[in-house]
Amino acid sequence: VMAYARFASGYRPGGPNPSTSIVIAGGPDAYDPDTTLNYEIGIKGEAFDSLLSFDASVYYIDWKDIQLQLVSPTGQGYFANASRAKSQGVELALEARPLPGLSIAGWVAYNDAVLTEDLPAASTARAFDGDRLPVSSRISGSLSLEQEFQLTALATGYVGGTISYVGDRLGVFSPATSQRQVFP
Repeated sequence: VMAYARFASGYRPGGPNPSTSIVIAGGPDAYDPDTTLNYEIGIKGEAFDSLLSFDASVYYIDWKDIQLQLVSPTGQGYFANASRAKSQGVELALEARPLPGLSIAGWVAYNDAVLTEDLPAASTARAFDGDRLPVSSRISGSLSLEQEFQLTALATGYVGGTISYVGDRLGVFSPATSQRQVFP
């Protein structure tokens, strides 16, 4: 069994927006870098003579000057910086090997990724403290089954399947909060 705590920081460079028409429509000609401070604690290990392995963690990410893809009132996409956001959640993964060659694995994750400040008033999009970040699902998970078998003395084969679930997600922030696309 291993317990751990981790702190890391992240950085994405900024860049130019591709079209001068974005600037005319009220968007920026470029966007700035964004940064994160990432905190995670977890535990991982094996049990029952390695027949079961597990990995569980909780995390919190503090995101500053978040880069977002937005849509102008004229329908053009561009990048801009928002104020702040956070992503926090829990992840759990288990894998069992109950019989020789048989592996059953699954994971589940809960993620709460939201703005922690309103988008700037000058933005062409509207979003507020507590609004979910684009394309982030709250719940996701997967379950897989795999059976390995000997084909010849030198070759091994396997057959398996996986089923995955990704919860509903919202599209990019838009000029009206009611216009965000829903991805079921």
